[in-house]
Parts: sequence; structure tokens; C-alpha cells
Amino acid sequence: MMSELLKAIFARYAGSDGSALRALTIGGMWLSQAPESAFGVYIVVTPVAAPVSYAMGTSATKVFTQDCDIQFALATTTGTASDIAAAMTAFHSLYDFCTFTITDHTLLSARRLSDQGPMRDDLSGGYVSYVEVRFTIGG
Repeated sequence: MMSELLKAIFARYAGSDGSALRALTIGGMWLSQAPESAFGVYIVVTPVAAPVSYAMGTSATKVFTQDCDIQFALATTTGTASDIAAAMTAFHSLYDFCTFTITDHTLLSARRLSDQGPMRDDLSGGYVSYVEVRFTIGG
């Protein structure tokens, strides 16, 4: 289910609804790690955890939920904290209260677990903001 969720996240970014965020993140969106050549503001999407909970005694329907925790890092080594803040606003506009189409499953809820930044990134000398979201998927 995590792979279907990731496809939906990237599809929303690439689709017409994602144009404002794409305009502010010219470095693109990357899975787990951005290339060293990334420039401007970019987004790194990192799956963190995906435990599954099963409902017992429902052998006919196999009811379950999966909590998919994903961290989004909006970063820049060439931009400013203001660039990150503007991208974060567009990020929340795109992903807060949205719905995803996930093959053979249902997105039940999305809960923002943390929202930090923009702050100085000591490793790169740039700026970064982090958002961690728990997506609960049922099947």
C-alpha cells in the first residue's frame, strides 16, 4: 500500500493541481534522496514506517488498516528561508484536506504529526522544513 500512496503523492505534485508548488520547487520532488545536482527549492519524500493492523475474527473480508508515515523535507542550498516558507504554504495548500485515489484501498485519514521550519541546515548551509504525515489506509 505504501507504493500506491507514494504514486498518488507524486501524481498530485505532477498534476495540474500541483502547478503552484512545482513553480516554487524548481528542484523537483525526489524519493528518499535528492541528487547532488538539485538546485533551488526541492522536496524529498521519505517513507518512515508502515505498520499494519488486522481485525481479528473477520476471515471472510480480511479487514485491516495501515498507517503510512511519510516525511517531506523541503530544502534548498541556494535559496532563502523565505523561499522555503513560500513553498511550505503551497505544499499545505496542495496536500492538506486532499483526497487520493489508491488502487484497491481507501485513504481513511491523513494526520500531520509534525511541521518544523524553515530552519538552517547545518550540513548543507541551506534551509530546510520538515513535515511528517501519517496516512491511514484501509482495505
